[in-house]
Amino acid sequence: GQVGPSTFTIPGLNSSRQKEVYAESTEAMTGGLEYIKMVSEQDLEQAFVTVQDDLFVQARADLLAEIPKTYAGETYFEEVLDQVASVEAGEEIDTYSVSVSVHVVGVFYDQNALLTIAEAKLYESLEKGYQLFDVDRADMQVDVERYDLEYELANVKVLLEGQTMVAPTNDLLNKDNLVGLRTKELSAYLMNSGVAVNVDISFFPFWISKVPSLKDRIEIKMQAPDSAL
Repeated sequence: GQVGPSTFTIPGLNSSRQKEVYAESTEAMTGGLEYIKMVSEQDLEQAFVTVQDDLFVQARADLLAEIPKTYAGETYFEEVLDQVASVEAGEEIDTYSVSVSVHVVGVFYDQNALLTIAEAKLYESLEKGYQLFDVDRADMQVDVERYDLEYELANVKVLLEGQTMVAPTNDLLNKDNLVGLRTKELSAYLMNSGVAVNVDISFFPFWISKVPSLKDRIEIKMQAPDSAL
């Protein structure tokens, strides 16, 4: 917008016509673009989220500072009580403020003791004939279900995941079910029953083509799915 006295031409015209069709200004132009700042709904939502997250972080730090170092486990119940802005979406304004009120309750516990209890529950829930081969201890999740501030007690929900595999004692691996089966029959039986995802069958001597009829001649080896061969 700040253009001094100038001669203006139309670029689409040839040079001879530009000498005939043009415009001139004798004074400097003023004005130009004007920017209007307007608060959007997204601006307000982002401001609320930023402030509440900062408050949650500070509240956790304040609570943790009061707890003995013997409690390695921690989880929190967090809620937003109120949030207020000094403007409404659509208003034209340069600056504004937001106010957020939060409520935070911290629950602190013996990490190893809770992990031991959770693992025991996993073993209790195993179906007969199955065994745990991997427990994701590092990602145990603990959430507050309810709490009593007066008595300083809380109920928590624990999520601990583990992977299972068929145990050697599973009825599906009863050697009585395997005797006499040929290679394809044995492979199909183990795969279709869910015993294995891969099967490697070896007969010895090499001319044997089916499972021996004597159970003591049958050897079954198992490995976890994510184990290295």
